[in-house]
Amino acid sequence: MAQITVQWRPGGYVDLLCKYHVFIDGSKVGRIGRVEMLTISVDHGSHQVQLKLDWGTSPTVTVDLATDQTRQLYCEPGANTLTALYYAMFRHQQYIKLTPTYLRRSSAVADVPDARTHMISGRLIFSWTVPAAPDRPVSGVVSMG
Repeated sequence: MAQITVQWRPGGYVDLLCKYHVFIDGSKVGRIGRVEMLTISVDHGSHQVQLKLDWGTSPTVTVDLATDQTRQLYCEPGANTLTALYYAMFRHQQYIKLTPTYLRRSSAVADVPDARTHMISGRLIFSWTVPAAPDRPVSGVVSMG
């Protein structure tokens, strides 16, 4: 089975105590809170993912999955503390940002085991894990852009 993972990106104070409702193909499949992650098993093929809150939603994101493929989506409030009321009243369909990540192996990180680059909202994210000791791996993340 394929999987869709939705993860709330940390940061900010908007929706600090809220949980977003996760919908796949129009059916509610769970809720996600601040800095939480939700993984849903789905059949391979095309799926529509949307997040909702009482006063706002995210745009619908289409995810195409092959068998045994996992696609990760990041969510975060589309507004900040100064614009939250405006978004709730006038831009409620963009109140929540839902951004798919596109994992790819880069030749620049070919020498680092388990290294990946991610493109999120126009930012290049480089992450890696290397074994420092058998029981304690060292991980890191660098954001550019």
